[in-house]
Amino acid sequence: MKKSGAAVPLRAFYQVFEWVEYGTDLRGVLDKLKSNPRAFDWKQRVIFAKVMMAGINALHKAGIIHTDLKPENFYLIPEPAIAAKYKLRVIDLDFSLLDGKQAPWHGHEGYVGTPGYMSPEHQPGMIPGKHSDVFTCSLILGELLGGAHPGAENMDDFDERARSGRLRAVTVVEAIPEIADLTFLEHVINSGLNPDFKRRPSAEQLLMALNGRLAEFGGKSPKSPKTGTAALPSATPATPKAAPLPFRSSTPTAMVISGGPEQNLPINISTTLGRSHFKAWGADFERFMSAEQFLLTRQPDGGWAIEHCPSAQNATTVDGEPLSGKQEVTDGMVVALGKSGKCPVKLSLSP
Repeated sequence: MKKSGAAVPLRAFYQVFEWVEYGTDLRGVLDKLKSNPRAFDWKQRVIFAKVMMAGINALHKAGIIHTDLKPENFYLIPEPAIAAKYKLRVIDLDFSLLDGKQAPWHGHEGYVGTPGYMSPEHQPGMIPGKHSDVFTCSLILGELLGGAHPGAENMDDFDERARSGRLRAVTVVEAIPEIADLTFLEHVINSGLNPDFKRRPSAEQLLMALNGRLAEFGGKSPKSPKTGTAALPSATPATPKAAPLPFRSSTPTAMVISGGPEQNLPINISTTLGRSHFKAWGADFERFMSAEQFLLTRQPDGGWAIEHCPSAQNATTVDGEPLSGKQEVTDGMVVALGKSGKCPVKLSLSP
């Protein structure tokens, strides 16, 4: 293409994705569950739900809206070493949007979606947003945890019922160990189906609710199993409260994470660490570490604490033991993944 006699490069958009093969997708999981409810155990289904929401939360934090979520777009790669037996990947972002931006085809064509999974915002004159992805995720959570699509009674008039708020409410069919009040989780999921997008939870709030860590939504709080009263915002149901960390008399000012002679990562502020921080350190970090694996928190006395991120697919271990709750960081502590101790790194404190 030429302009004023000079060559002008054609503007183009390129997407680069990880190559995946030999897997299935959530549609395959849901189809198998219809014919055999024991095809995937409940623990797997809960993990799929959590990892799905962690993936969408990561997209939204990056300012990306998928717009065409459906079970087929959550791909599952076999991985026998982890509890879920599969690694979940979000795929098919061909028509994704940047938050707050109109698509180049706005006003000429409609926004891409899949019948039965489109939000009420998938209509002329409206632009799907993060809240639209949440709507679709709530539908899929209904299938994974509730046993049926909320619109399954009559998919022919799905769009009209979605816009009028007449979809079937999601009821979680089994207990989830981390969650003391399933009715609160159901409240958050069903709020995701609200035709008024301003009253839906965010992807992060849905993820927190699935991990029993959301203190309040829409004027409701989870109930304590012992008293029937609202739990304190800082409480995590079914998880023992960690003991206060001891005061440190020697105050480190910085930390260095090392994985080898040429692999050093200095940390000076509280940071959630994961795959993006370490993937250059080797294939195992890219393969086994989650987007959010563990949290390093700077303490008021200058010390550090480490916590496992509940959305991570593999357990975080500290000096060979599974990390539970908040633990004080000591100089020379070794952090790794799972029982096999993959991806070991050493935490060094600098006075």
